[in-house]
Amino acid sequence: MSGRNRSCDRGASFIEYGGIVLLLGTVVTVVVAFGMPDKVTTFYSVGLCRIAGVETEECAGEGEGGDTPRTDAAEPQAPVHEIPAPDSEERRPDDDSTWPYAVTPASYPPDPGEGGDEDEESSAEDPVTSGDVPESESPVYAEEHSYPQQSEVIASQNDYNTVEGAELSQCTVSPSIIGSPPPRNPLTGSTTCDVLDEIDTVVLGARHLACWNPMYWGKDEDWAYCRPHSADMLEHFAEGSGDPVDLDMESFMEEIPEFEDEVERAQQDVIDEVLADAEARGIDGPTTFPIRTSQTGWGYPPDDVNGRDYVYDNPDWATALGSFHYWLEGEITVHPPEEPGGDYTYSMDSSVNMQKWYDWERETTEPLFGGEGWKSNISQINHSDLAFLHQTGIAREFWVRGDTDLPTVEG
Repeated sequence: MSGRNRSCDRGASFIEYGGIVLLLGTVVTVVVAFGMPDKVTTFYSVGLCRIAGVETEECAGEGEGGDTPRTDAAEPQAPVHEIPAPDSEERRPDDDSTWPYAVTPASYPPDPGEGGDEDEESSAEDPVTSGDVPESESPVYAEEHSYPQQSEVIASQNDYNTVEGAELSQCTVSPSIIGSPPPRNPLTGSTTCDVLDEIDTVVLGARHLACWNPMYWGKDEDWAYCRPHSADMLEHFAEGSGDPVDLDMESFMEEIPEFEDEVERAQQDVIDEVLADAEARGIDGPTTFPIRTSQTGWGYPPDDVNGRDYVYDNPDWATALGSFHYWLEGEITVHPPEEPGGDYTYSMDSSVNMQKWYDWERETTEPLFGGEGWKSNISQINHSDLAFLHQTGIAREFWVRGDTDLPTVEG
């Protein structure tokens, strides 16, 4: 309808407005007459009055119910939880809580119809019965692996160069020129120069005279004292560097068959322990066990802690090393029986390792070659004098270490 003819509608609009008021009044009358609850009645009354723009006592929200719709005391059907304002104290987390809170997403079981076979196969593969066994579960893996005589090593290192006043020049220049004599071992009376002279004599005899002198040809090695390995170790000690010596373990085992037998026995102990563990686990596939055995002392008889008797007959190595500690490292893979009641099979790759702290006893004054008979003429050198050289800082005790791979063992 255009704006030019709007005045023609004024009468109709007035009649329509009156009709709306009459209709609203009728609705209110019906609601009240049929006895609807006070709250609903009041709600409709107030709402219709506001639409019509009428201001009466009933439209003020006070009727027979006596209460306004906003303050009705009807009991709620369910508890209402109010959310604190953002700056409310109730929203602040405790000191020991995590903020913001992490929400863990819900997890649902997989559809039985999807990937069922793969799930069954993955659950059947148990690392305890197949695959790699953790070091902590291997019966042949030693967690603690420090040197059993580590306290002696620490004492030796703390004892080094604790005696002052020792100089190599004291052995080549007159004390009247230097102004100070060489220190003396209080237990034996030997000076550092006396001990160095004895070392030169022993090294010369053990490496050259006893090995190449015709008068010793055909003689027993022990009788002749041909001991080049012993000479090497003693000379390295006297040089005073303290550097570790790398022992050729392959040659060492060839020269000492007793130690080779000892290593084979240790390997068999590993095999027996692992097979028993594999059977107890009920392995159902190839299972690999890590190997690192405890360090075992070897050289002296089982009941002898120190002395001149050894479990091997090589006098050169007995003098050079005496006793030492060894252990095995590697892995062994065990396969379950191919048929029920069959035998387990295995394959072991390992290495043998050794170490020894080359040192001398501080208070042992007995000569190394014996104090009686012709052997006493070789040298009067003893443990205490050699240890005294270490204390003066002229010589120094050191590590001897070695390792070699062993042939693969299968069965």
